[in-house]
Amino acid sequence: MIPSILATILLTQSPVESAAARLIADNKTPGIVVYAKIKGKETVSIALGDADREAGRKMAMNSVHELASVSKQFTAAAIMKLVDQKKLSLDSTLASFVPDAPEAWKKVTIRHLIHHTSGLPDYLAPTVDIKKDTTVEELVFGLRGLKMDAEPGKEFAYSNSGYMALGYIIEKVSKRSLTDFVAREIFRPAGMKTAAGAHPDTKIANRAVGYSRDSGKWVPEIRVSPGFSALGDGFVMASAPDLLAWHDAMRAGKVLSKSSWEFMTTPNPDIKDAPYGGGLAIGRPWPEPQVSHSGGWIGTSTFLMSDFRDNSVLIVLCNAEGVDFRPVVDELFKLMK
Repeated sequence: MIPSILATILLTQSPVESAAARLIADNKTPGIVVYAKIKGKETVSIALGDADREAGRKMAMNSVHELASVSKQFTAAAIMKLVDQKKLSLDSTLASFVPDAPEAWKKVTIRHLIHHTSGLPDYLAPTVDIKKDTTVEELVFGLRGLKMDAEPGKEFAYSNSGYMALGYIIEKVSKRSLTDFVAREIFRPAGMKTAAGAHPDTKIANRAVGYSRDSGKWVPEIRVSPGFSALGDGFVMASAPDLLAWHDAMRAGKVLSKSSWEFMTTPNPDIKDAPYGGGLAIGRPWPEPQVSHSGGWIGTSTFLMSDFRDNSVLIVLCNAEGVDFRPVVDELFKLMK
């Protein structure tokens, strides 16, 4: 496989394709998808390597990947959908949804959870067994006895716990599973045809198998408990066409109200130089936002950036953990200049 990839590198005219092919040739990832639409025109569409080595299936543009933390924007969008439906307020407190909540949680609002200013400790402690069956309720309740990392609303600190808790709240308010609510209220209206929840046992067509390195060889990722796969901090599987549809829906102001999109794409005004809005890192705020998010988890490394001013979107999806795809992203950014 490597000689053919090296030949691709030597023959290609595209620096982006060269950078992507180099990751395969250097055994940094089994497969990669790279897509770019620049100023409304498809500029890059690349699928290289393997989606499923055991089945002999090659990576394709429609391969469905675990998004990891790129999922956070869909959790934030689901919260804003409930706000639009007047079923939830951004000023509602975490304590109002959790029995026997600690006193400090009475100050933690939905707004804090979305903006990563809740002060909640990390639920993904080194001692957590991600293969053990659990529920989002058990994980939220497990945080009750832990000391807060900071006073709510005072510090920005990226928090998987905050988005895990948001997923719990979505289920409580909607009376549906997180995956079901997001599929009905976000994926389908946005035109995301293959997006789904990242349940390890669900059969998903064109699923890109996630891989980990073991003694220098690629092996399929370990099976994570379905309970850990269905949390608001990283539960979505989607293809590059799905993410393009999401970009188009965001830019067109579909799915959510104008005020909700403004909230998601504007930095937190309560923290100086805050880099984050609602599930999105903000490069340029509303009304012409540039937003992005990366993701990393067992068997996956992902990136999505949208620039709404000139209708550009960049997508990188790798089916391995810890992939340094910055050389690819750097070449994509050059195309935007």
